[in-house]
Amino acid sequence: MENYKYTSENTLSDLSLHDCICKKISREDGDLIFTMEFMEVCSEHKLNPFPLAHQTGEGKIVFKNAELKKCQLDDYDLLANKKTLSDFCLEDLTILDFDENPFKDKHLAKIYMIFLPGEEYYGITLEIAFEKSIVMWNEFRNVSWFEPFSKGAFMWNNIRALLDFEDKSFMQKHNDLYTVINLVYKTREKGPGYSEEAYKLVLGEELYKHELNDVEEEYIINFFKCLIIRHSELDIFCIGCLGKYPKEEEYNFLFDQLKESIFQDECLAVALLRELNFWQNPAYTEYLDSIKDSYKLSQKLKAYIHQTIKFKTHKITNMSEPSVGYDDSGKNRYIEWGRI
Repeated sequence: MENYKYTSENTLSDLSLHDCICKKISREDGDLIFTMEFMEVCSEHKLNPFPLAHQTGEGKIVFKNAELKKCQLDDYDLLANKKTLSDFCLEDLTILDFDENPFKDKHLAKIYMIFLPGEEYYGITLEIAFEKSIVMWNEFRNVSWFEPFSKGAFMWNNIRALLDFEDKSFMQKHNDLYTVINLVYKTREKGPGYSEEAYKLVLGEELYKHELNDVEEEYIINFFKCLIIRHSELDIFCIGCLGKYPKEEEYNFLFDQLKESIFQDECLAVALLRELNFWQNPAYTEYLDSIKDSYKLSQKLKAYIHQTIKFKTHKITNMSEPSVGYDDSGKNRYIEWGRI
């Protein structure tokens, strides 16, 4: 079976499968496999980084060591008539109802689906006993269809349009992300130097008048975090955005990313170091001190870390910092070290 980017076990309760399309049902050894056109991953799911449910691309649901307890096509009982699912061409089924409960030492899924073999709809009812379930998919796409009705329509109509990257150039993505993050800046920047005119110019009249609610702000921040985690082409830009007017948990996130990238991705590490240098947390300086002489680091990165420690411990009063950016294509990142 092919590998998927996102894989979780026994998380069916954190999916919404109503109106999801099952492209086909197949058997592989003792497993029953639903090949899904898409699924809805709820906000509670451990692999969903967003505060709202999101639709996936193509994926699979695997019922391990599955036993059919009930298999009925409308009123035709396949089990009583000694038929199997493979005797029928079951494709493009729409799931209308899905329920899972404990069953002895296993799980029991009750599923009702409809399909269209000709000009009439037919229904299939399944009850599947299984040892465990595995859900797999590769990507998150749009916010789930049911979210706008419970969370309000503004984000769906305006913010989501800016964060929909399909068919956008690098510069369009950059500019749209810049617009969206300025909604957060406008909410958080209330000190000296606040410029109403600048925000009106960037956001336009409608977005400028809108005050983000907590759900919308959390959604934007998590979207940026997700782009960083996935090493998107805009991860350096996202780091710079999160490093401005951050909350403590956002600094904690950047710190975690630094620890993951410091020996793997120098551009990402430098960008994170730049933003974290505003963070007043002893754990940050202690961590830098523990790695400052590692043979895995380049000489320039070591020098920057040494300089940062001296600055944070008040041994120097100012420091020069490298800059991180993109080339004209937006695909390649670079570091300008300056006087480091």
